[in-house]
Amino acid sequence: MRAVPFVEPTEGGAGQNPPSAGPFDHVLPHPPAGIFHTPLLRAINLSITVLLAAIVAAVYWYGWRPLPQTSGTLRAPIAARATVTRDQRGIPHISAGSWQDAIFLQGYTAAQDRLFQMDALRRLAAGELAEVVGKSAIDSDEDAHRWRMERIAEAQERQLTPGSREFLAAYARGVNYFIETHRGSLPPEFAILHYDPRPWSVRDSLLVILQMNRLLTATWREEMNKYEMLQSGDRAKVDFLYPRRTGSEVQPGSNAWVVSGAHSAGGKPILANDPHLNWSLPSEWLLVHLKAPGLDVAGAALPGVPGVIVGHNRRIAWGMTNLGFDVQDLFRERIDMKTGRYLYQGRIQQALLEHDAIQVKGQAPEEFDMWVTPHGQIFLTETGTSYAMQWMAAAAGPLEIPLLQIDRAQNWDQFSAALAAFPGPAQNFVYADVDGNIGYHVAGQLPIRKDCPSDIPLDGTSDQCDWRGLIPFDDLPHIYNPASGIIVTANQNPFPADYPYQVDGRFGSNYRAKQIRARLESRPKWQARDMLSVQKDVYSAFSHFLAGQIVAAWDKAPEAKKQVQLRPAVDLLRSWNGQMEKGTAAPLVATLAYDQLRDAVANRASPGHAVEYETSYLAPEMIERLLRERPPIWFADYDALLLKSLADGVVAGERLQGSKMARWDYGQYNRLEVDNPVLGKLPLLGGYFNIGPVSMSGSSTTVKQTTRRLGPSMRMVVDLGNLDDSVINITAGESGQVLSKHYMDQWNAYYSAQSFPMEFDKVHASRVLTVAPLN
Repeated sequence: MRAVPFVEPTEGGAGQNPPSAGPFDHVLPHPPAGIFHTPLLRAINLSITVLLAAIVAAVYWYGWRPLPQTSGTLRAPIAARATVTRDQRGIPHISAGSWQDAIFLQGYTAAQDRLFQMDALRRLAAGELAEVVGKSAIDSDEDAHRWRMERIAEAQERQLTPGSREFLAAYARGVNYFIETHRGSLPPEFAILHYDPRPWSVRDSLLVILQMNRLLTATWREEMNKYEMLQSGDRAKVDFLYPRRTGSEVQPGSNAWVVSGAHSAGGKPILANDPHLNWSLPSEWLLVHLKAPGLDVAGAALPGVPGVIVGHNRRIAWGMTNLGFDVQDLFRERIDMKTGRYLYQGRIQQALLEHDAIQVKGQAPEEFDMWVTPHGQIFLTETGTSYAMQWMAAAAGPLEIPLLQIDRAQNWDQFSAALAAFPGPAQNFVYADVDGNIGYHVAGQLPIRKDCPSDIPLDGTSDQCDWRGLIPFDDLPHIYNPASGIIVTANQNPFPADYPYQVDGRFGSNYRAKQIRARLESRPKWQARDMLSVQKDVYSAFSHFLAGQIVAAWDKAPEAKKQVQLRPAVDLLRSWNGQMEKGTAAPLVATLAYDQLRDAVANRASPGHAVEYETSYLAPEMIERLLRERPPIWFADYDALLLKSLADGVVAGERLQGSKMARWDYGQYNRLEVDNPVLGKLPLLGGYFNIGPVSMSGSSTTVKQTTRRLGPSMRMVVDLGNLDDSVINITAGESGQVLSKHYMDQWNAYYSAQSFPMEFDKVHASRVLTVAPLN
């Protein structure tokens, strides 16, 4: 509707023209005099006033009142006076008299900012979501129970070393002090779902760690996918698509990098890390700075877990990303599911029966039984076969959570000693220190296997494929001060071909690692902030290669056989530079052609099983190898295959974005939507608490690995020459409270690949909370 300008009225007088008619006067009759003073209208006005007042009161009571206290004085059960300084992004800088008090206050501030997220995480891990949200969460809870998450956490709690127990307990006390003192002003999600959180426990932090472990180590579906393809496929071709190693690994492997002082403008190392995780609101990470005698560390923490996971202290910096080594095996068990009797080593044995129940809001509990063999619980039954799951996280033995030791390490030796106790999920750690040293070490418990490839389910009736212990820490891949002065990791296989232990895992292809290394070698000296340009790099060597193959196939085809409608697509690919940028059409053409090509290759290996290969991490690399080598046992005419894939991809694109290919937008295809799990579903208002839909650049084969499911969860760059020149930011904001100004104040910087100072010595205080002992 066009806005109507306001005209100041003038006094009327004899001989003056009457005021001009209003824009709606010809439609609406003038109301009778006095109508605005009728009892009916007064009642309507009063009702509107009451409604508005109720809305304001509700916003205050449920949204504004629960916002954290960030200034003034707080009394808490700590040993000595402490402060919590919030910087301009709401990040807490905690200064305390002991590490115990610092960790207590970390738990307290984490609860201030993310209590509902923490409660949801422990419920997700334990299989207790349906208790508060109802039957919609039953499938999720059943999955958690199938993994035995609560039982594993219970066993881990008993196995904790005394130091780790004290560490986790200090955090739990801080969380619980917040809960106890804020029962009447908790985040609005608790009011909407009509429940109060129970006290936090050591076991709850273990559950959060287990949930991350489950997310990062779940290889069982890939094993089942390959197994199903083998059942009706060509073994040699299926094995080609699922290689034990690709032969083109760039050592070592995962998603971070470090350069020595020889490659930096300041003469000291620069370390960068941008771990890729599933999108979420609030963000996966919390930022924090912990300072106490013997402890001065800043970086990213997990909500619900004490300490800094990724960051720096005064002497060292480190990053960590997922290794991908297979720490799960499925065993085909010959078991009677009614009696629990199974065959092992030629003898019939009795499985352990576990009874579980899922509490469901508003209805009776869902009860079920589970058999457990020495290999693990019966995790899956498909087509009459039952599979037991062996998972390293469920292994018995003393458990240490060495995050405090990592946070306090002062050099490579102390850092390595702390990593030796790291149980998992297995990670690639990159390292740098102020003395100029750089390093890399794999850490985590990895099983020793003997002549039993774990990429398909194994025979559970014998002990031939049982694990034979753990790979010793000193034998895990590591490097210290390489001559090149560059260490690059990007989820690829870091184990050398002559490694003395069997290697299996879901390792990534080499494209990102090669591109990172190429970028780092492209200039002689780097500044810390310049590393952001590498983290946001969206060049796909694979998609660019595929585009070239399609163009070459078109050029070689006889004119009479060329489909005229494909020429615009070929022209787009011919002039394309391989950048997977939003707002452009060529990346979408290449992506849709790849989807068709991947399906054709998978169907040739195992007819009717293309869907099983859609999620393979190595699919792009294996398809590139196939196109380079072009073995005739696969396809008689690869050029025809490429052009058919392009034609089918164009048809798919027209269904998605219309017939005008020049208007296609890869960013719309790769668009991101992230919903707040509770408040984002509110009618009318929910959209204000969500991210997107927004167009995204990047792909699964670019340094900025971005899909609709996952992306960079945090970006950090540490300058060991000047720690205050370091930068860090997370996806959304520090707070999970939707009315906090820090709920989404980092999103715009994240989206544009900008960042914020990682404040350490120079903290720009926005608010200061003084915390005094109770006595």
